[in-house]
Amino acid sequence: MDNEDPFYIADVSYCAKQYLKWAHNLPRVKPFYAVKTNGNDFIIKIIEKMGGGFDCASIDELDAVLSVSPDIDCSKRIIYSHPCKQISHMIYFKDRGVQLTVADNDNELVKIKHYWPNVKILIRLKVNNSHSLTAFSTKFGVNEYMGVRLLQLAKELSLNVNGCAFHVGSGCYDKTAFKRSLEFARRLFDIAKKSDYEFKFTVLDIGGGFLGTDDEEKLSFSEVSKTINQALYELFPESEGTVLDF
Repeated sequence: MDNEDPFYIADVSYCAKQYLKWAHNLPRVKPFYAVKTNGNDFIIKIIEKMGGGFDCASIDELDAVLSVSPDIDCSKRIIYSHPCKQISHMIYFKDRGVQLTVADNDNELVKIKHYWPNVKILIRLKVNNSHSLTAFSTKFGVNEYMGVRLLQLAKELSLNVNGCAFHVGSGCYDKTAFKRSLEFARRLFDIAKKSDYEFKFTVLDIGGGFLGTDDEEKLSFSEVSKTINQALYELFPESEGTVLDF
């Protein structure tokens, strides 16, 4: 072999199997694949063909999706997931038709008002990451008090707050973390529809944090799914029409 560059061999059908596994275990939750985890063309193509969406936190990640699927409907299948964005990046996503993003601070809402006023916004919540390998609560998200403040500012700015998002942290070993986070989200949903704000929340992003294993000694995906499904049944009944994604 003349080429000495390293290479790897992978069974990409495993990605399709994982997607089907997700659909079986969490039928109400549409997967939005975090491109940052692996932006390989084959993986993106499989997820796109199976109907999944994409969680993009940078221009490079958006371009990775568009290079493989240039005709994808960015308005429905891509979320700009970074809660603190550069103005030029915000405009880049807007110009390509993305219509959903995340925010967790006053300054971000003011930027959005000036440069992306029609975008649908999800409020990023700060949740307990104490049982996760990598916690994000020190960097991202708002507590309940700050969440209400953002709702007030968004109303003053005439912005379209469409729901909320959370992430229990990468490698979460506590299935109850999802239930507690969903309870927090439910409270903000209820506050948002009060006469003081009159927002109609329709989207809930439940983030990641799922272990890539079915090892029952740790915490299997099927076990976590049961906890999430039960919490969704109790807190976000299907009759409410909330769109769920991760």
